[in-house]
Amino acid sequence: MTTIGSPFDAFRRLAAVICAIAFLVGAGSQTFAGDRASVAGLSMARTFVASSRGLEAVGTNPANLALGDNNRRVTFTIVPPLGLNLGSDFIDYEIYDDYFTGVDTGGGRAGRFLYDADKEKILSVFPDGVAETHGEFEVRLFGLTVHTDNIGSFALAVTERAAFNFDMPRDYARFALYFLDTTGYEYNFSGTDARAWWLREYSLSYARLLPDLAFARKISAGVSLKIIHGFGYAGTDHYTARFASRPDPNVLAGYRVQGSVDFLVRRSGIDMFGEEKTSFSLFPAPAGAGFGIDFGVGGELLSGVRAAVSLVDIGSISWTRNVRERFGSATIDVTNPSSEAQRDSVENALKGDERNGAEFSTPLPTALRIGGALRLEETGWTPWLPGKMLVALDYHQGFNKSLGNTTRARLALGVEYRYWNFLPVRTGISVGGLDRFSWAFGFGFDFGAFTMDIGTENFALLFTPNSFDQFSFGLGMRIKI
Repeated sequence: MTTIGSPFDAFRRLAAVICAIAFLVGAGSQTFAGDRASVAGLSMARTFVASSRGLEAVGTNPANLALGDNNRRVTFTIVPPLGLNLGSDFIDYEIYDDYFTGVDTGGGRAGRFLYDADKEKILSVFPDGVAETHGEFEVRLFGLTVHTDNIGSFALAVTERAAFNFDMPRDYARFALYFLDTTGYEYNFSGTDARAWWLREYSLSYARLLPDLAFARKISAGVSLKIIHGFGYAGTDHYTARFASRPDPNVLAGYRVQGSVDFLVRRSGIDMFGEEKTSFSLFPAPAGAGFGIDFGVGGELLSGVRAAVSLVDIGSISWTRNVRERFGSATIDVTNPSSEAQRDSVENALKGDERNGAEFSTPLPTALRIGGALRLEETGWTPWLPGKMLVALDYHQGFNKSLGNTTRARLALGVEYRYWNFLPVRTGISVGGLDRFSWAFGFGFDFGAFTMDIGTENFALLFTPNSFDQFSFGLGMRIKI
């Protein structure tokens, strides 16, 4: 058990100030809350590059628009499909319940002392030394597809997207657990990174079938052109900070705190409720604007066997309105933690200063998707299997960390089974990406002209509630004519 003697009480208070302010500087940019609007694909662990159809293809692979949607000419949304995902590997419910709810004394709860073994177990939840917390929300406010055999297929969609990411180095938790005690600790908070976005996307998509080739038929190609309106962004440009307690018999407490900090955080956003607001509008003037493109191709290699590839969200957003920057750069040397002036200097260094900022740009979450899909009833491989089964495999590679994207590759396997055609049941697993592992599940009601889908990417929560570290939900309804 870590104990801190009276000479270090002031250092402990100083450590708490350093940890709290440094965390807020990094995380404070999360002031604004994809492919989450594709609920059927979400239920199959987001495997849709070769299997999506109709509005499900918008934002995932526009080439699949040319394949139609169960021979329906027109599809449109009636209840805007939405998807929500929240996850963190910083802490799970089991750790919280064991160490942060106190001890039952029979007459109430008392604080729990943490021994070194307890602290190391808490620190073990940080994979690779960094805990990633993320959230994504997407709602398709409007969606319409029109399919023709001769001209091709078109889609119009308006999609609201919001996301945040926060990367927290393990030393934040180590600092909070061990502080600056007599053993002389050193902490590195570099790598703290927080980003948040709020965007609206207006997209026009077109796809058509191409002539068959010797090795493939039903070849389709598609493109989506997107106008992006940005309503809010905040993000860390860079953040480095290091602190250490060093033995020094020449100072009052016998130890001194030394460190350095250098950071820059940018933000831009509309002012819906501030001085600029005159009346509420569903279409406010954006704080940033940009342009994006999606490309996709696919083809049937064998009967019921389809392969596809798409490159989505190529483009960027320029932020020009209400641009502000919080910045700071300083060295810290505290020899007397009881000195209010020295404590204030630490606080000011970590808070930094604010200034008007220049126009800047952020990339869209560019990603490559490669995948395949098997419709087993069309292959003739499983005549013994009743009903219909779709098996899909997707590989996802992001090229940046923008808008919930990640450069960590993701591989997913999804299945849809229809014993009765009107009741699709879906599941899937994925490894990699932001969530590292997820087990998805969902179902739908498909009555031809009307479809409703419900799904989650965290079905495992029902079986392992104590390890809860993610929440996911998706819902969508559409009409097909």
